[in-house]
This record gives sequence, C-alpha cells and structure tokens, in this order.
Amino acid sequence: MAFVRAACILAIALIAALFAVENMHEVAIGVFPFGSTILLPVYLVVLVPLAAGLIAGWAFARIAGGRARSRRLRRHAAGTGARQKAAPERATGKNAVLPAAP
Repeated sequence: MAFVRAACILAIALIAALFAVENMHEVAIGVFPFGSTILLPVYLVVLVPLAAGLIAGWAFARIAGGRARSRRLRRHAAGTGARQKAAPERATGKNAVLPAAP
C-alpha cells in the first residue's frame, strides 16, 4: 500500500513540475479593492489554489473522521457496558457454589 501511495504522489509531483515548466509566462492578476495588478506566472495562479483546496479538504476530512470515530467508540463503549450489566455474575474460586442438579 505504501508503494502505491508513493507512486501516486510521485506522479502528481511530476505532472505539477511539467505543468510549471511549460507555463512560465506571466499573467496580470487584478486585485479588486486596491485597483492594482500583480504579475504572476500561470503555474502559480493554477497550482497554489489547487494545493490550498487539497490541504483544506484533507483537514476537514480528518476533523470529520475524528468526530465520527469518537462517536463510534462512545456507542461501542455504551453498548458493551449495557451487555456487561445484563450478564449474570459468575462465582469463581474455591468457595464457588454450584447450582443444584435438576
């Protein structure tokens, strides 16, 4: 599984590097409230928002997954406790009294 993950990361990095090399020309980006423009390479205009979205999505998924796991563990613990209370107690040791034979 680690090999597949590493291969996917390597492929994505290679594609991003090729995209950056091919799109080095600059683009004027207008900043609305200030009325000025910024000259940035095309690859930054595309890859930075993409990376920010991937990181934000990963963070939200981790937070949501942690909450779901916590709820699942609480439900499991509550269910286990209810089953333990319902189970009859068993006598153990030398002084255990055995039930009478029918």
